[in-house]
Amino acid sequence: MQITIDVPDSLPKEILKQKITEIEAALKKEAETIKKEQKGAGTSNIDPWDAMDIEAIAVDTGRTDGSVNHDQYIYGMPKK
Repeated sequence: MQITIDVPDSLPKEILKQKITEIEAALKKEAETIKKEQKGAGTSNIDPWDAMDIEAIAVDTGRTDGSVNHDQYIYGMPKK
């Protein structure tokens, strides 16, 4: 992988070296985390459907009476 970062010429070399070191450390830590997750993924007995966060993917439709008038929303029947 190659990453290109444009920095101003006025940036002192000491600060640039420090930032590069910080980025390298963060990328190495992320790579280790991904490797651990990949190793653990094959041995896990957790069903992804059970681990799903419904609140994160839910969509607010603005309808508050969906259970009462579901036939109207799904089939176009008159509201109750």
